[in-house]
Amino acid sequence: MSAEALPTSLALLRLMTGMWLAQAISVAAKFGVADLLGSGPKGPDELARATGTHTPSLYRVLRALASVGVFREDEDGRFCLTPLAEPLRSDAPASLRSFAIMLGEEWHWRAWGDLPNSVQTGQSRVRAPVRHHQLRVLDAQP
Repeated sequence: MSAEALPTSLALLRLMTGMWLAQAISVAAKFGVADLLGSGPKGPDELARATGTHTPSLYRVLRALASVGVFREDEDGRFCLTPLAEPLRSDAPASLRSFAIMLGEEWHWRAWGDLPNSVQTGQSRVRAPVRHHQLRVLDAQP
């Protein structure tokens, strides 16, 4: 359903909770889920073993992402790539995997958490070491 077809409050709610999905996408990227699914559908147990993650927790993340079309869960409970997940593969042309990982890093979301202060005062409380880390991470990304 498009945002235009949603009642206004639901459309706004979808935008307000967008960081939850962004974090879930970041987790999937960090653990290379799209790369693992490149060879075909896999169940949550197999994916958890391959990524060294907790099966029920990974399953919840995958289901959340399947609910918005990033992955697809088949009738056997296995997850598959969708066109939306393709850019999360490390070998995809114009891969977004590194960017997705960066968006989930603590230094990144903490900086956005300081936005109210920055808007109110015009100052940034993001410390120089955080800025230095951001630049190092960005420099390391192709």
